Amino acid sequence: MLINTTKTKCMVKSKEPVRCKLEIDGKMVEQVKEFTYLGADITSYGDLKRVVRNQTMKASTISGCLQDIVWCNKYLNIDSKIRIYKTAIRPIMTYAAETRPDTAWT
Repeated sequence: MLINTTKTKCMVKSKEPVRCKLEIDGKMVEQVKEFTYLGADITSYGDLKRVVRNQTMKASTISGCLQDIVWCNKYLNIDSKIRIYKTAIRPIMTYAAETRPDTAWT
């Protein structure tokens, strides 16, 4: 298996900053404090407020795009609006919630 060392990053998850010296084929792997994986922000220090705020902003953006089309449409049934919310907005807000820590590290 070949590993692209220029695209590979490493991260140490801890309360205090820790330097990790990871080397592949004689090349140092860059250490990062945060990155986005499949749309979810992952941080080494567990910044829970920022992660929740980012997911809420993504859901709010999508909800705003649907403002004229769905929410202000008087011909659309309220049950249809609820179904759209449950299938389009709520999953964006709760995406990766099961992998978040319950509390932020202090």
